[in-house]
Amino acid sequence: MSKRLGLSAAILLATCACQSKTSDFEIINGSRNSVFNLTVSDNEKLWRLGNLKPGQSAHFRDNLHGEGGVDISWTIAGHRFKDKGCYHTSGAPAKGQLVITGNSLRFHCL
Repeated sequence: MSKRLGLSAAILLATCACQSKTSDFEIINGSRNSVFNLTVSDNEKLWRLGNLKPGQSAHFRDNLHGEGGVDISWTIAGHRFKDKGCYHTSGAPAKGQLVITGNSLRFHCL
């Protein structure tokens, strides 16, 4: 019986691993200016993605917590901006592409 229990546990763990809740999106600097201090936040954790020259992109891949749109913050020409990104829930990770267009984001979420 313990072999069956062990096999059942292994199948359950394998199934859970396939249903990843990892959010995966790209943030592109679509402006003519460099972007500084690019961050992503889900109100529990803050990820620092660094700086982007015009046309450069940063790839975000991690687990977001809670529900709602992830906050994206950046600085251009000494001004700090913040906007919402792709919507996420604990059961549906955010996926897509976000483009910084100066003081706002344009996004395509899957």
